[in-house]
Amino acid sequence: MKKGLLLGCLIVASAFIGGCSQLVPKATELPSFYILNGVKPEGTAIKNDVITSQYSQTAITAKKSVQATLAVNLSTAAAGFDSARMVYSRVPYKLEYFAHSQWIDTPARMLTPLILNTLKAKSLFNAVTLNPSTANSHFSLDTQIIRLQQDFFGPQSRERFTLRATLIDNVKREVVFVRELDAVVAAKTDNPYGGVVAANEAVEMLLEQLAVVCNEAVINYR
Repeated sequence: MKKGLLLGCLIVASAFIGGCSQLVPKATELPSFYILNGVKPEGTAIKNDVITSQYSQTAITAKKSVQATLAVNLSTAAAGFDSARMVYSRVPYKLEYFAHSQWIDTPARMLTPLILNTLKAKSLFNAVTLNPSTANSHFSLDTQIIRLQQDFFGPQSRERFTLRATLIDNVKREVVFVRELDAVVAAKTDNPYGGVVAANEAVEMLLEQLAVVCNEAVINYR
């Protein structure tokens, strides 16, 4: 009799504990936030001497003679890439978003100061400012992120970054160039963090390309 009563109490207690466990909310995975700054995780900038090797004394002379100035407009992004959500793709033409990983800000907003600082340091423009600016500039630069996504098409994922750059001659009121710059970097790990590291390398590569094409415009400026 006592054993039966004890067994019954254990069954009731077990059912009660099980019911309570259903009422306790499950722990949700906290989102991880990442930045774009064009720098490797160890804090050293990705080396690329293309500008130094391509433009030497001739470039310096051109800069001094042209005295061209540039106004950088705020970057924009194409549809699907205009939020802080991190994009990946497993099949062509289909975009998906990581559930628990995202950028700390929109890629376009993070990219604008990187473009400004790179062109200030590496371009041949006499001055580089951010629009809106009170100063009148010879040129203005528009940039748009066409894609920034981690592709899982093959055995190893890769980050692809495409940027459309448009340089306007404000004096002549004409387009100097419209260029689509593209960089593809293999991710070391097939997860969001691997894509973030590859994305930062791709950003650095495209900033270097952007400085080169802008410098060509300065040298050919008449």
